[in-house]
Amino acid sequence: MRSRAAFLACVLLAALLLAGCDSAQKSTTALETEITAYTAAPNAEKAGKIRELFARLDGQIIKLSAAGHREEADAFQRQRDALQLRFTAAQVAGNLQNVKKAAENLGQAFRQAGEAFGEAFKDKPPAD
Repeated sequence: MRSRAAFLACVLLAALLLAGCDSAQKSTTALETEITAYTAAPNAEKAGKIRELFARLDGQIIKLSAAGHREEADAFQRQRDALQLRFTAAQVAGNLQNVKKAAENLGQAFRQAGEAFGEAFKDKPPAD
């Protein structure tokens, strides 16, 4: 009876650990998908969801490590770090795109102001 209880405890522990691993894998996969979508069309809502997924993955990595599965935790940490780099690069690219648009808009505004200024003095005779 005792060995059966020990066996069931081992099976339950293994199932819990696999569930934790699966959760971290699901979080990693979800992050990959969300970062790809964010890269294509960055917005605050997607960025917030990505931050939530990173927080969830961080918790899952901590649980794996605390359960003694250091190698798995380290593997997920490496994946997490790579995904963080991708996300940061996507954010920088989005910010650069915003700066480019702002510079183009500023140039357009200066051009329009110059044209308006020129039109204002176009028909005026020179002052004596």
